[in-house]
Amino acid sequence: MTQHMWEIKDGRQRKRAEKELLTSRQQLRSLTKHLLQAREEERAKISREIHDELGQVLATIQMGVSLLAEEYRDHHRLTARISVFEQMLEGAIKTVQRISSELRPLMLDILGLCEALEWQAGEFQKRTGIACNTSILIEKTEFSQNLQTTLYRIFQEALTNIIRHSGATRVDVTLEKKQSRVVLIIMDNGRGISREQLRDGQSLGITGMKERAYALGGRVKVCGTPLQGTTVIARIPIHPPTEG
Repeated sequence: MTQHMWEIKDGRQRKRAEKELLTSRQQLRSLTKHLLQAREEERAKISREIHDELGQVLATIQMGVSLLAEEYRDHHRLTARISVFEQMLEGAIKTVQRISSELRPLMLDILGLCEALEWQAGEFQKRTGIACNTSILIEKTEFSQNLQTTLYRIFQEALTNIIRHSGATRVDVTLEKKQSRVVLIIMDNGRGISREQLRDGQSLGITGMKERAYALGGRVKVCGTPLQGTTVIARIPIHPPTEG
């Protein structure tokens, strides 16, 4: 076989391998998208069950205990014990509300993305003491449920990374519409993510954000400056090709 024929054969094999690799990547991304959607559906189901069933039961018990305490105010020991139970139930109800909101925030379904982001920023600030300022430059959102969920989850993951790794004292969040895309920017003033961390394939939080955006035809960019902070920028089409 001549050198020319070897080159032709080698070229064909390389093209076949490249095609197979591209197909494999497309299949993997399709699987990732399916798994993300399935997880969101499961979260929504669990959230409803926690809120509708367990939350209501705890609230009913708390009310009953309060009424019981009113009826036996003269029995100091009983009143004191009931008071302890009331505090425990109050804490349990708050835990249920928090878990339910983390699984599937009711505000995202009822009020939409803008209010949900502002609420999450407020909760983050109360829980961590890190100032979280939001600048919502969109008056009304008519985004698909899929897009709203994706942006909200990217925001949640970014805040989680800030808590775990940044050492920041301030976070600035911007949501705006640029032509046919919605842009979410989360900036912190922490230690800044390094290039080595960005290249680390084990950084599942960043990978998850990128895959969520990619599933809707968007992109997530993460960049950091040492001792100055990290910026996460999500750009996603308002009408992704997959949603028609």
